[in-house]
Amino acid sequence: MENKIKSENLVYFFLIIGLVYSIYNSFYDTIKFDKYFINSNGGKTHHILRTDINAYWKDAHKFKSDIKSGKTITESGAEYTRSFLYPRLIAIYYILINEEIKNENGDYKLKNYKVGIPLIQSLFFYFCLFLFYKKIVNKLQSKSTVAFIILFLSLEPNIIQYHSSYWTESLYLSLLLLFFSFFFQEKRKNYSYFFLGLFIGIMYMQRNVSIYLILPVLFYLLIYLKNKIFIPALYIFIGYFIILSFVGYSNYKQSKVFYLMPFHQLTIHWHYVATKLISNKLKINAEEAEKKKQIDLNDWKKENNINLDNYEDVRKVYKYKNRYFLNLLKDNYFFYAKYHIWKSFQALVFSVDAVKSEYLNDKTVERYWSLPDFDKYQKYKIIYSFFIYIISLIGFILILLKGNSFEKKIAFFIVLICLYFVAALGWVGTGRYMVTNQIFFSIFFGYGLNFLYTIIKQKVK
Repeated sequence: MENKIKSENLVYFFLIIGLVYSIYNSFYDTIKFDKYFINSNGGKTHHILRTDINAYWKDAHKFKSDIKSGKTITESGAEYTRSFLYPRLIAIYYILINEEIKNENGDYKLKNYKVGIPLIQSLFFYFCLFLFYKKIVNKLQSKSTVAFIILFLSLEPNIIQYHSSYWTESLYLSLLLLFFSFFFQEKRKNYSYFFLGLFIGIMYMQRNVSIYLILPVLFYLLIYLKNKIFIPALYIFIGYFIILSFVGYSNYKQSKVFYLMPFHQLTIHWHYVATKLISNKLKINAEEAEKKKQIDLNDWKKENNINLDNYEDVRKVYKYKNRYFLNLLKDNYFFYAKYHIWKSFQALVFSVDAVKSEYLNDKTVERYWSLPDFDKYQKYKIIYSFFIYIISLIGFILILLKGNSFEKKIAFFIVLICLYFVAALGWVGTGRYMVTNQIFFSIFFGYGLNFLYTIIKQKVK
């Protein structure tokens, strides 16, 4: 009983420390980078509101303007490109605080109440982490293991940096905690799977990588429910279908085309991988391969009289790029597999993916990874990564050998979900896309660290 009280006190202490630091980070980062710089086009760009984040603000502005003009929710907003949900949440926040998203010069801004969004995200994350503690980790055998799990999730650098950021990962990590928490309910009614389907749909709206997350979920249920899976699977599909239908209908109202996955997603492999495949296939360098890719695209545009001012022609370009990549893939399966594995390893181990890397620093307009300090920080990242994964591997083996049925179920589910994210996004080679796995690896890390702690404790005695 005494050990349980000590463990709970430690958990609450870690939660409070993590929350305080996250709030501090929200103020520090947002205030420090709340400034503009002159971009390559001669215009002004906000330090924070750039790259994908700029797109979120642009979409949020469109949604807010449409709502104010009297349009319905499904008619409002920009065409679905990156995140369906996040720009709408940003717009709702600005509506509630009665602030404009653009300043008088037409530049996207943070201005008043600028800390509000990351502050809300921080509070939401630690609320979700508290539920995660109550629903999942509190059911594990070792209470000291529980404390180490919460320690990891409260202060893990790759996770905590997103609370104070304006990336979609911010809320997505919180949603993953909720998803994990409520997936493992001891007594589940069949109709509760309907809400599980809805929730997977909401996760998809926040980050479209979740569009096929339903597959590992159903595979897990098939393993454990066996012939009883039909009704739960039906409920999940119904809930998920409702969300997808809403997204598809909204897209139709805005573009007259019913679609679920953003069209620009069809081109991601064309941008990131096609050059590598061409280079491997034709045995030419990357520069020559990129040139060939662009020549092929331009020739196709001329042959088909493509007009980029025409909405339908733009969609044809998206589809062409997707076909182009798939045709390359036919002759490069083995090479792509090796490339995918290497990039996933790179993302998990080598990538120094600080949120600040996407902001411009005070002295230069260069990206973080082009600065001299990058190499220094990368060394620390590699050491840290191996530390995390070795301990997590120890924890995973311990669960397989000594874990109860509940813990083994969780371990199997974690492996499925992590493999899903690696398969879906590992090939990009960006740490930001792999930070999702840290949520799930926390369980293994907690077991592994507790094992080492127990050994050290015994030797000291």
